[in-house]
Amino acid sequence: MLPDARVQDQDYAEAARYLTPEEISAVAWVALTMNAFNRVSIVSRHPVPPQMATAPRTPRAATAQEDLT
Repeated sequence: MLPDARVQDQDYAEAARYLTPEEISAVAWVALTMNAFNRVSIVSRHPVPPQMATAPRTPRAATAQEDLT
């Protein structure tokens, strides 16, 4: 079920306060593409490997992070 047009217009107006029309279009296309890939993934039932609790840090990233603390 889609929200009514008034809600969509309000959301668009809020986004337009911060983004250009081109940026809004890009965000919409990224969301559409992610949704499409997720739906294909679900339908194909391909196995998803377990996610690591934390991402491994590279030595460079660890050094940069330590410099910030």
